[in-house]
Amino acid sequence: MNNKIKLIKVIHVAKRELGMDDDTYRAFLGSIPELEGATSSANLSIPKLKAVLEAMKKLGFKVRPNNKTKGKPHNFDHSAMPVMITKIEALLADMGLPWAYADSIANQMFGIERCAWIRTEKQLKAIIAALDNEHKKQCLKVGCEELMAALCESDRNQVIAQLPDKWDRNIRFMQSLIVYLQSRGV
Repeated sequence: MNNKIKLIKVIHVAKRELGMDDDTYRAFLGSIPELEGATSSANLSIPKLKAVLEAMKKLGFKVRPNNKTKGKPHNFDHSAMPVMITKIEALLADMGLPWAYADSIANQMFGIERCAWIRTEKQLKAIIAALDNEHKKQCLKVGCEELMAALCESDRNQVIAQLPDKWDRNIRFMQSLIVYLQSRGV
């Protein structure tokens, strides 16, 4: 998502949190000198959008991080291992998971409460491997579900009835299921 769209989304959050209806919002935009009487943020440049956001902050709006970045370790910016940290962040983003998920892996694997407290390359590689494994499971599950959806209803119900518990957590099973479904001409 580009910066302009992000800024517009934040402005609309601010509008809602400040309790502005559409007329109040348009009047507010018109009162900002840099905007030359604009009544919508849609056609504003990035500097003008930033001016709108600054004016909204003066009215009491506070920018808060969204839930996707909530819990992101702040000390990673100064890490000696930025490539691995970036890989962890990318895997979490791909799967739509929060940083708390990586924290729970660090806790399960090493008894370290936060991923940010990991200091060895070996531990970070293990967390990346665990996340990569979860990513494979999610991708295989989507593949299985797409193939099952292509079956006629009676065949689909028959396959679903035969699935073992936690089938979607077992990589080998899902790989075999995909091969089976593809052999049926799906």
